[in-house]
Amino acid sequence: MRSAAVAAMLLTTACVSDPTTPPRTLARLELRHSSRAVFVNAQEKLSVTAFDDGNRVMKTPELTWSSSDTSIVTIDRFGLMTGLRIGQVFITASSGGIASSIGLDVRAARIRISAQSGPQDLLVGDTAVLRGEFMDVNGDPIATDMPIRWSSGELSVLSLEPLPGHAGQRVKVTALATGLALVIGSADGAEGAYVTAVVSAAVATPPIEVTDFHFVEYSTLDDFPAFVPYVRLRVVSDHEVNLVRAEAALEGRGPRFPALCGTISLPAGEHEVLGIRSYPSNFFAVGGFWSPTWPPASTGVAMLTYKDETGAVTSIAVRGAVRSWSGNYITNARAPWQLCP
Repeated sequence: MRSAAVAAMLLTTACVSDPTTPPRTLARLELRHSSRAVFVNAQEKLSVTAFDDGNRVMKTPELTWSSSDTSIVTIDRFGLMTGLRIGQVFITASSGGIASSIGLDVRAARIRISAQSGPQDLLVGDTAVLRGEFMDVNGDPIATDMPIRWSSGELSVLSLEPLPGHAGQRVKVTALATGLALVIGSADGAEGAYVTAVVSAAVATPPIEVTDFHFVEYSTLDDFPAFVPYVRLRVVSDHEVNLVRAEAALEGRGPRFPALCGTISLPAGEHEVLGIRSYPSNFFAVGGFWSPTWPPASTGVAMLTYKDETGAVTSIAVRGAVRSWSGNYITNARAPWQLCP
């Protein structure tokens, strides 16, 4: 019994004093960030990996953190960063004379575009001035003189003329032809969009009235939000009205729904002309998907183009809210819609 105890003691002593397992020494640190971009007023942590002198991963020691410009990013002793203003900065982690740094861009979360002057929906020949504002992660404006790049995929509908001064954050739009146009503002990874409709001159006694318009929002199998426009209208004329074109877009940075063309003869009465035929079968109108990096949409616009009994063509715009999915929407399945050329 005594010999067993002595053997155990000797074994323990040998393990403690074993010279073949020296303590591991920190040789380098590796800092990583998925995008190397941080939004203003966002809080994030960097990923840190420690390596010993054999290039093996080891336990991360206690680190000292620093920022090359604390007016752009601050970082606390736990490695939690806070973006303060737009700019570039280096973050450094160190321990025992070993240090590593990573460069980061601090950016606006998005650009908010609104009408500074002029109507939201224009007639051909009308002008309006749009203003872009940089927003932080909380949706609050950021003071910056960074210029905005203005663009649109519908330059046949309107023209863009950036205005001098205001750090390039203003643009004049001129309506050229009827249609929907998405004006995009972008700068240093931040984006925003503004939807404007160029409509026909108001008709004294319009033959149709839009009684309901909204976007149906639901989640796809991948939990990706999708949207479909829904329009109900009433033909108040004694004569049939031929609907020949429909298009829609969401406010903010989002999808432009493909325009639909056809000739739908609508007699007097109420009609559902866009929407979902039945769920989960195919869309009657073409829907659009929403990137999770874009700000949430709450409103949108649809434009309907019709011919009256005289052959006159009129385009009208209507704005509505985004609603969550609830039940089935049944629409006029015989309508011969096709994607416009």
